[in-house]
Amino acid sequence: MHIVVEDLHKTLGTTKVLDGLSLEIHTGEVCVIVGASGTGKSVFLKHLVGLMKPDSGRISIDGEDIVHKSEREMLEVRKRFGMIFQSGGLLQSLSLEENVGLTLREVHRRSPDDIRDVVAEKLNMVGLEGRGDQRPSTLSGGQIKRAAIARALTTKAECLLFDEPTAGLDPLMAQTIDEVISDVNRKTGATTIVVTHDLISVFKIADSLHFIDKGRAVYSGGVEGFRKSQDERVRAFLERDAHGRDSLRASTQSGVQRPSAT
Repeated sequence: MHIVVEDLHKTLGTTKVLDGLSLEIHTGEVCVIVGASGTGKSVFLKHLVGLMKPDSGRISIDGEDIVHKSEREMLEVRKRFGMIFQSGGLLQSLSLEENVGLTLREVHRRSPDDIRDVVAEKLNMVGLEGRGDQRPSTLSGGQIKRAAIARALTTKAECLLFDEPTAGLDPLMAQTIDEVISDVNRKTGATTIVVTHDLISVFKIADSLHFIDKGRAVYSGGVEGFRKSQDERVRAFLERDAHGRDSLRASTQSGVQRPSAT
């Protein structure tokens, strides 16, 4: 899926969330959308699937403008996307197998045997083989996110959307999720869009990235160009992240522990 966004504007209340956002995402790449909280990253994702309409601007998918499509027309567009929510979005009352196969059963009306085969394949792809009978409450945060990826894969989506996929995970589990995202991209060829502020993930998985500040892309390009950018907004973001990691490392190495609560 090839996506072109041109001069997108969106105001919510009195806040200008998107202010002339323009960017291009090429078919099959892992594209990372990065920026501080509140800069319009998640709002951009909602525009891609028609959950929000811009005040002005254009969103083209494979050469077709989707901005003025009706809700019925957008239902067909959304079928081309797989959305992986930050929380995972699993239903606690269903087993892992039932969660992953939910769309196949409720929307596509596939037979039980077909669903079982597809679900087993997708769980294996994300490293959860043999866990289909488990309930979400028995899974770790990383396993829940992998299950959400498996569910998105069942529909053979042309574009996978990840909203803060490593949020709330420890470093080792975050690394695992990064590896799953890269592996899934290689195996499926789906255009992959990852919204994050985690620069470790950015530098590990991105083919291209767009840095958004105040509702517009102030950097678009490769990872090395982003590292070397002299734009003051990019430098401030990179230096803030570096200072945060240095502070965490220093506090860990100091051996100082917080007093336990009594």
